[in-house]
Amino acid sequence: MATPQHIARLREFVGTELLIMPAATALVRDGAGRLLLVRHAGDAHRWGIPGGCLEIGETPAAGAVREVAEETGVDVRLHGIVDAVGGPGYEVQYANGDRVAYVSTIFHGVAVGGTPRPDGDEIAEVRWFRRDELAGLELTSYARHALGVAGLLAPDPGFAHEVRVRYADCDQQGVVFNGHYLTYADDAVDAWFTAALAPGFDCMVRKATVEWASSARHGETLTLRPRVNRWGRTSFDVTVEGSVGARPVFEAVLHYVSVAPGTADPTPVPDEVRAALTRRPRTVLLTTERLVLRRFTADDVDLLVELDADPEVLRHVPDGRATPRAEVEAELLPRYLAYYEVYRGFGFFAAQERASGEFLGWFHLRPPEGADFVDAELGYRLRRSAWGKGFATEGARALVELAFVELGARRVHAGTMTANTASRRVLEKAGLRLVRTFPEESLEYAMTRDEWAQMRSTDLT
Repeated sequence: MATPQHIARLREFVGTELLIMPAATALVRDGAGRLLLVRHAGDAHRWGIPGGCLEIGETPAAGAVREVAEETGVDVRLHGIVDAVGGPGYEVQYANGDRVAYVSTIFHGVAVGGTPRPDGDEIAEVRWFRRDELAGLELTSYARHALGVAGLLAPDPGFAHEVRVRYADCDQQGVVFNGHYLTYADDAVDAWFTAALAPGFDCMVRKATVEWASSARHGETLTLRPRVNRWGRTSFDVTVEGSVGARPVFEAVLHYVSVAPGTADPTPVPDEVRAALTRRPRTVLLTTERLVLRRFTADDVDLLVELDADPEVLRHVPDGRATPRAEVEAELLPRYLAYYEVYRGFGFFAAQERASGEFLGWFHLRPPEGADFVDAELGYRLRRSAWGKGFATEGARALVELAFVELGARRVHAGTMTANTASRRVLEKAGLRLVRTFPEESLEYAMTRDEWAQMRSTDLT
């Protein structure tokens, strides 16, 4: 979008001085899990995520929806927040000298209409990318951060620091002096910490080692990739791999100790620092007193086949048909895995007993096809060995709470058969009530967020 009028008026008074600018962007995916990226007209090589400044009186969510539509022609429905960012790493100076410090909310979203096309002004190109294509793209630092936090740049979280080898770093043969490699590594870690961490965290290097595989030479570009390879209570080790293209050059290991600001006293590494420097995709959805609900993986084929092989488990399923192994491998499980990429927090999740790790079945929480994200459908299927032990009620209650507290749902509903009295009791214990009866001997149970809040307040009094 063009510069908002209120910003233009401010510029008349402050010129090019630094302004704080609220903004909103979105990681938009389609039904196949592809991500929508844009290339700005003034940046011919790097891809970013659509978004921009908020208008006066506009909420971040409304601004993200509007910006995506204006820049890309795609209509989006939001369903969660990826991150909220700001600080020195998000200060920009434009070609005209204007300086801006962005404070931005990054949303998850799914495309619900429209045709991708550039706006003909700020945006030069709009494209969908598969997840396996993202690692090979040249991305803006903002986009790289958002994708890293969302777990979409796997297995590498994506941070890379590049250094052009200077003449002053080399001997008469143009080869880098060995002592400079630790400086390169330290610069890379400093850039990583600046991009990934909020201000206030302090640490110091106690030990550093370097191993060489080859030499870098004057004029070459070193790509440096830092990652944490060991966590302690107050310390951690960062490995920095340096390469020129595909050729490994060196590997440095830096031993850091977390210290209290302004002192050299060791202090425990904060949890938020561990999370920011790990950036692993979230595989466990939630845990309860006795259950762990986790994402399915490609290795879970046998578990799903075995679950559906028991006729008693499928007795109240409308078609009652066991899913063949070939269908699980080719259709069912890939659909579950793709779902995680499109709908953050929703999907089918494997249920394990927390104490033993035994697979018990699955639960699902998802917006119905074509429905808004304010409506979430609850369901479950458990092995016979898990029946009658309260696992279904425990999992259902946890998912209802997740839907209302974390995912922003306004209503949770579930379907069951009239004859399935056990399932009906589970839904009632989870707080849902019967709202509709269908001709096919099926029932709909539901609960609104207000009803859930009232039930919670009653439980606490």
